[in-house]
Amino acid sequence: MPLQRELVRDDPTLCVLAHVSDARRILRGNNEDDIIELLESGYLLGWDIALAPGQAARELRLLPESVDAFLSTGRKHNFEFTWPRILLRGCSSQTVRSPTIALLLNCGATHVTNLIDAGQLKAAPAGDGPLYRRGPNGAAIVTNAAFVEFMKRRVL
Repeated sequence: MPLQRELVRDDPTLCVLAHVSDARRILRGNNEDDIIELLESGYLLGWDIALAPGQAARELRLLPESVDAFLSTGRKHNFEFTWPRILLRGCSSQTVRSPTIALLLNCGATHVTNLIDAGQLKAAPAGDGPLYRRGPNGAAIVTNAAFVEFMKRRVL
């Protein structure tokens, strides 16, 4: 019998980061440049999760809570100290698996694997073998601290 691929559940307690297009949908009347300007001026909190930031096209993701806060008040909100807790609120252990990271970052699993392979995101060693196993049910394990450190380096 073939192995069933493990699916990551869309857990409502997880904080799935938003695309710029999501912010445009919520903040009606703003185009992509407006959203980027709001990011760069600190009204919205976001990250560039591109494989090679500054060398390739940006892959921007936004904290949904910052979009909601701006929508309701039109002011800057300080998420500097709370975003790690918000981002990992649905993660009950000290580690997070790569499929869950893909869900949090709102990207494909291959992108997370590429980040690990490029040394941008540090996976926890898996004994004497490789950092992760490929194929069905294969996943890298990343400590919450390593994930937060990656996100700190990518915050805009």
